[in-house]
Amino acid sequence: MKVKNFLKSRLPKELQNRLRENRRFVRNLARSVKAFFKPSRINEDWSRWYKKDFLGPERCFGELKTSIPSHVKNVIDFGCAAGRNLSAFNGEYNLYGVDIVDKANIEWRMQFQSLTYIQSPLQDLAIEEPLDDFLCISHGCIMYLNKNQQREFMQYLVDKGCRNFIFQEYDRRTLHLNAYSEKGPKVGYPFENFLNLRKQWFREDLPTWIRLEGRP
Repeated sequence: MKVKNFLKSRLPKELQNRLRENRRFVRNLARSVKAFFKPSRINEDWSRWYKKDFLGPERCFGELKTSIPSHVKNVIDFGCAAGRNLSAFNGEYNLYGVDIVDKANIEWRMQFQSLTYIQSPLQDLAIEEPLDDFLCISHGCIMYLNKNQQREFMQYLVDKGCRNFIFQEYDRRTLHLNAYSEKGPKVGYPFENFLNLRKQWFREDLPTWIRLEGRP
């Protein structure tokens, strides 16, 4: 069934009439519905990321650890998966992991000494405590936020007091080299450097965005 016919068969007549008044909106809505239901999006298997033995910590986190300011006591990983990158900080910091899957479905990489898990999309993330003594890290997670969502997310972190960041995220060139695009089927968005973070390369195919500051 075509998307437009699907919408016609499911929507009330009053809403159909309103949608006809703005055909451009209807076309965009149809494209979004069609993209969402692509088999490659439904059937893509992310389960490997939540297995304890899938890959080790990224090089950037280990090598930059000695540059983390002394007042930082906590590390929060956006898109923590099974904790592979948090493992680089185990025993030295209080750890926080953010991801979208149920905690029961994660095979943690190790027995972490201090780990708080937060199940939440980044768009809905709500952290109670201030982030002034936190290091925020990510690996290929912020890429699932579009430009406006990235702007709002970064502003949220800054408003919470965070000043220390290590984000390993694709720029526009490396995003497309890795077959991601804003229109799919592998949907991803380039990292928008709203915070003017320093760019450094620990991998040829994936830049790292860094800010490590001491106390003001």
